[in-house]
Amino acid sequence: MQYPAKVLQRHKVLSMVLNGLLNIKQASQELNLSYRQTQRLLKRFLEGDMSIDTLVYKRTHPAWNKLDRSIEAKVIKTCKQYPNINNCHIADLLEEEIPKKIHPSTVRDILIENKLYQPKPQKRRPRKRFEMASFGQLVQMDTSEHFWLPLLGKETSMVALEDDHSRDLLDAELVEHDTTWNNMCLIRRVIEEYGLFQTLYTDNDSMFKLIRSGWSRHFEYKVDLERVQTQIHRSLLELGIGFIHTRPFEPQGKGKLERLFGFMQERLCPVLNKVKNLKVANKIIQNWRSWYNKRVHSITKERPIDRHEPSVFKPLPSDINLDDVFCFKYQRTVKSDNTFSFDNKTYQISQFTNRISYAKAEVELHVLPGRYIRVFYKEQFVQQFDFKAMYRI
Repeated sequence: MQYPAKVLQRHKVLSMVLNGLLNIKQASQELNLSYRQTQRLLKRFLEGDMSIDTLVYKRTHPAWNKLDRSIEAKVIKTCKQYPNINNCHIADLLEEEIPKKIHPSTVRDILIENKLYQPKPQKRRPRKRFEMASFGQLVQMDTSEHFWLPLLGKETSMVALEDDHSRDLLDAELVEHDTTWNNMCLIRRVIEEYGLFQTLYTDNDSMFKLIRSGWSRHFEYKVDLERVQTQIHRSLLELGIGFIHTRPFEPQGKGKLERLFGFMQERLCPVLNKVKNLKVANKIIQNWRSWYNKRVHSITKERPIDRHEPSVFKPLPSDINLDDVFCFKYQRTVKSDNTFSFDNKTYQISQFTNRISYAKAEVELHVLPGRYIRVFYKEQFVQQFDFKAMYRI
C-alpha cells in the first residue's frame, strides 16, 4: 500500500519521539500540529503497536453536512425536468422545497456524479475589474439580440440599463428592433424614475457614435468625428450627462452587462418560452426586474436595492420638458405659404404668436415618432402637430 507523504512524515517524527530523539513539543512544531493533537496521535500510534496504518485517517462516522439521498434525488429530478437551466437556477428552485439551502457547487457535484453534467473548459483572459463609488455615477447600456420569444420564430432585442455601483437593473425592455428611438425612450424612463445620472457608458454602435469606415468625396463633415453628435449624444448633452464608449472590438469593457444578459437568458427564457406578445413579455420582465434587484448579487454579496447609497442622482429640473430633449431634431425652411414638409407630408403653420408670418424662416422640428411634431422658432414654441408615423429611426 502506498501511503501519503503526510502519513509517512508523521510516522517518522513519532518514531523519533519514542526513541527519545524528540520531545512532544518539538514533534508538534515539526508536524505543524497543536501539542494536544500530537499527544492524541502518539497515543493512537502506541495503541496500534506502532503500525503506520494507525496514522491513516479512517472515517468512522458520517459527515455532518452529508446530504440526504432524497435531496440528491430531487436535484436529479429537477435537472431532468428542466434540462436547459444551470446549477444556480436548480439551487434556487429547490430552496423552497428542502429545509436547508443547497449550494450550486453541491448541485454540480451531484450532477457530475450521476453523469448529468459535463463541465466545459473555459479559457478566459483576466481583466482588471472596476466599480464606481456611488449609485448613479456610471450607467451601462447595451442590447442583446436573442431568441427571447421562441414562438415568434425570430430574434428580438433586449435593451437594458444597469448601474455600475449597485448592479441595479434600472430598466429593461424587449423590443422588436434595436432602434435609436427605443434606446432614447428607455433612457428617458430611467431619468423619470431615478433622476439625472452622471455618465452613460455604451458600445460603439452608430446610434451612439458616428463611425465612418472610409472617406468619400461626398463626405461633408470637416471636423473630428468624435465631435459629430448623434441624436442620443445631443440629448444627453442637453441634460448635462456625460457620455463615454468602450474601446472598439473589446466586449470585455461591458463585462457587467454581458454577465447580466447571460443570467437573463438562463432565467427569463424558460419563463418566456410560451409568450409571443411583446406587451405581455415586458410585464413579465418588469416583475422579474423587481425580483432581481432584491436578490443578493454574487459579486457584491449585497442586494442591489441596498446599494443605492451614496447616490449622485439629481432630480430633474422642473423647467425641462423631456419631450423636447428625447426627440429627433431637424431644421426646416418654411415656405411662402407658411408650410413645411416632413416625411413626405406637408404641415400648415396656423399659429402666429411670435411673428406675423414664418415665410422663409428657419424652424426646428422636435419629432416624437408615433406622437407629434413640435415646431420651434428661435427656441420659442410655435405649434404642435400630430405625427403617427412609426418609421424605424
